Amino acid sequence: MGVEEVTKRATINLPKAITLEEAEELLEYLARELPGIISYRLERNMTLYHDDSEIIKSMGSVSLSGNIRSFKEHGNFDSFEGKPSEYHYSMIDTIGFFVVPGFDLTDYRQGAIGLWDDVRTLISRYFEQKGE
Repeated sequence: MGVEEVTKRATINLPKAITLEEAEELLEYLARELPGIISYRLERNMTLYHDDSEIIKSMGSVSLSGNIRSFKEHGNFDSFEGKPSEYHYSMIDTIGFFVVPGFDLTDYRQGAIGLWDDVRTLISRYFEQKGE
């Protein structure tokens, strides 16, 4: 198992791109259902510009990053980031856990890999429950 396998396991493609508000709802669901603690940071870049007699507000890129710790077992924690959609840079379509270049799956704590799998399962369930 190489870097490609690690990246595949550490990356969760969402079934649709979501806004930052929807991302917060998803994180609340994960914290409740793991159960666990999630610390996160959201950023939204905005632009204001004058167009004739009015001010136009335009949303730019967004970012999401944080840490997840599951109460399920000791050692089930890791850092993550939400990646902006290639087509809607103001929305997030991927949750990725941080990977170490050159590491194989056997180099990661089993608790971290278990967390990746648990989060993937819960994200799938979350969107199924929402009918998406």
